[in-house]
Amino acid sequence: MRSGQSGRTFERDLSREVKESMSINLNRDSVLCEVQRLLNKSQFTKEDSSKAERLMQLADTLTPGATELRRHRLAELTAETAIHDPSRAQRYRLTEGVRELPQLEIEFDQALRFGREFVGEESRALSVAIGGSGGFLVPQTFSNQVWESMKQYDNLLDPAVSTVVTTDNGSAPMSLPLIDDTGNVAVKVAEGVQTTPADIATFGVMQLTEPDTWRTNMQQVSMELAADSAFDLGQFLADIFGTRLARGIAPDFVSTLIAGAAVGKTGTNGQTTTVIYDDLIDLLGSVDPAYIASPKCGWAMRFSTLVAIMKLKASTGGSPMLTFDAGRFMLLGKPIYICPSVPAMAASAKSILFGDFSKFVIRRVRDGIEVKRFGETYAEFGMIAYQGFLRVKAGLAKAAGSDSPIKWYANSAT
Repeated sequence: MRSGQSGRTFERDLSREVKESMSINLNRDSVLCEVQRLLNKSQFTKEDSSKAERLMQLADTLTPGATELRRHRLAELTAETAIHDPSRAQRYRLTEGVRELPQLEIEFDQALRFGREFVGEESRALSVAIGGSGGFLVPQTFSNQVWESMKQYDNLLDPAVSTVVTTDNGSAPMSLPLIDDTGNVAVKVAEGVQTTPADIATFGVMQLTEPDTWRTNMQQVSMELAADSAFDLGQFLADIFGTRLARGIAPDFVSTLIAGAAVGKTGTNGQTTTVIYDDLIDLLGSVDPAYIASPKCGWAMRFSTLVAIMKLKASTGGSPMLTFDAGRFMLLGKPIYICPSVPAMAASAKSILFGDFSKFVIRRVRDGIEVKRFGETYAEFGMIAYQGFLRVKAGLAKAAGSDSPIKWYANSAT
């Protein structure tokens, strides 16, 4: 670290142009903000590079260290300008494969790598606004990547399987109207004959309370890796957070689903870890045909249960029950959704679900995914830590007194 005298020398050496552009008192934060403003410029010039280098030197005199990530970025940008300046090109290593991203993704990427406070003021409200947990909100692309990772882990979280509803906020319960019209049918009426009043369809209301907040464990990334623009930090975190969130959220959702569903078939004595062909037929037959006709009607089970079913054949000796179509296994003509959180076959376990999964409603909050960045916590180890947050709630949409759209198979207790 340079002496205080050296710091004053550097301050005096700053050009008048730099001082005027900053228009603020010289301190570490103001100097680094000016550096970041230069690095954010769409047209980065050699003059900007020289100015940024001198500001970085000044920052070193105002505080020990803490500027390494910006030095990496400065070197990268300077390398791009050095293409047209052979005398400077050898000082820098060009980074290949730098991703071209829309502006919001660029700002979010910079917030991940360097911290929210060094993103331009005009972009903070759009891409890195502070959320309820204290982290910064993510752009839609990052949110989509997280949900993609989640649904790959557990199909129940897939919008193509369940019904996913996005609300503008999570500060109040969400009411979902329900109707049970399975008992009403049309009647033929002769000309001039008065219509006999029929039963009115039964209406109900499903309430999803305020979404729960889920958080991941911290994920550490080295400062060097975070500063490497060729490394897709956003995709890496989205994959990690998506899987970790799914491991916690999916078991909670499956418990909610099983609690709202109804028994369809219970295995006979001795079937504590097995299922037979007739059990599957009975489970299918226990669901109202109106639900079976739904495009989202299918089976939910863990993979080990699917393997056990693979070994079964129709009791008549006919063709196997299983087929494979459009990327999914099909059982008796209906898709199988792989859900690791559905219980494994064991005594009294509700190990297989069947029915209309469009009736399982997942409520998520718009801008409900947040990322916290911990730049100082592990700085002495040269690491940056990240933590993900997600707000969601789920429930089975079923009118009171109506038949359940989803039924379960339970293994025998003995």
